[in-house]
Amino acid sequence: MLLSARTALMKTSIAAACLALSLAAHGAAPQPPADDTVRAQIDSLGDSTIAALVLEQRWTEVLPLARAWTRSNPGSARAWYYLGKALHHLDKTAEAETALKRALTLAPDDAQTLNELGIIANSRDRREAAIGYYERAHKADPTLPAVAENLGAVLAASGKYQQARTALLGAIELDPSSSFAWHTLGTVHEKLGLMPEAEQDYRKALELAPARDNTAVALASLLHAQGKYAYALQVYRNAVRQRADDPAVWHGMSNSMASIGRIDDAVNASRRAIRLDPAYAAAWHGLGVRYLQKRNFAKALIALNKSVALDPGSVNAWTSLVVLHSLRQDQPARRKALDRLRKLDRAAADSLSK
Repeated sequence: MLLSARTALMKTSIAAACLALSLAAHGAAPQPPADDTVRAQIDSLGDSTIAALVLEQRWTEVLPLARAWTRSNPGSARAWYYLGKALHHLDKTAEAETALKRALTLAPDDAQTLNELGIIANSRDRREAAIGYYERAHKADPTLPAVAENLGAVLAASGKYQQARTALLGAIELDPSSSFAWHTLGTVHEKLGLMPEAEQDYRKALELAPARDNTAVALASLLHAQGKYAYALQVYRNAVRQRADDPAVWHGMSNSMASIGRIDDAVNASRRAIRLDPAYAAAWHGLGVRYLQKRNFAKALIALNKSVALDPGSVNAWTSLVVLHSLRQDQPARRKALDRLRKLDRAAADSLSK
């Protein structure tokens, strides 16, 4: 394991550092060196060796070296940071948090440690704690774009859209090439009702990362909601070239095709989405609506029943079933669907009862 770590441990002239790291990595418990110079040399050696492995995300190699470093120099905040980061990436979250908090006691204003703790807190749905960590990290080092991005994202997830907007604009100023920041800013602008800005943000995110997850769908959905169906369809077509195996793209394409009257093409797109994900309730609902538009009630019934079986809480699917049973003049089935809808959305059920 040690040999694979850039051979730095073999080439160094710092014999004491090599001995301390080697013993610790093999399970021994050496005493921390008393000499401050040697301790500093161990820190320098550990940082340069581990940093290279971190860049390549070789976490199984980082872990024993970082653990060795903490044993050789328990007072090194950097050693505890690397140990926590490695444990986090190896899905040992509780241990990771403990190690990172140890690092924080040694270096309370270390932005990277604070950022990593924020990531862990956010992954555990402790958003207020995550915001606190990210804000401290940003204050400690305002030049780190990843911190500003993470802060903006968790603020947006918490519904604090104006604050999120400020953080994300700051992140983009630091790193204009971040597709993540542009995409997240788009979602924030959409929530704030700033649709032209949201469209611009999504387009920029797509320009930077054409295959980025969900950006094409977000942009096309925004265009569709504004009645720009042909433009939405063009975005979906471009997205298919990048992500032909994404059922959400085909489902969205089906909606846009149907909105400009291309019902048969919409049916085929819905079928493609379902082939890619047979448990995609929204795609089954879309297929049911397409068949309803074609007045193929038998196939519409099969698709809509499948949709509510997969997602019994879908107001849209139950609404479509009420409409379908009304057209089929099946009053018992209509009443049953209407009762289910009323439990989910009384206003929607009442509007269909009139």
